[in-house]
Amino acid sequence: MVAGIRKDIRKALVAGFFRRNVLTRFNDQRIDAEITRRLLPATMRRFADGSGILTPNDTAIATTEAIERTRQSRPYRSRF
Repeated sequence: MVAGIRKDIRKALVAGFFRRNVLTRFNDQRIDAEITRRLLPATMRRFADGSGILTPNDTAIATTEAIERTRQSRPYRSRF
């Protein structure tokens, strides 16, 4: 799940396949930390209410918040 959200965040931060995958280096640990910070409360809520399953809405909210937070901290740089 985190890997899929990380991919979405990378796409949102850097446009263009070549630029994103070849020219840009991402700090995956920082991106994963932001994702986890956003998903953990939703996960805890779902286990507390007994369902134990994250809804697509929970994931979308966590992704949007993580994208906004990572835009501010810029966890990527040029490889060259």
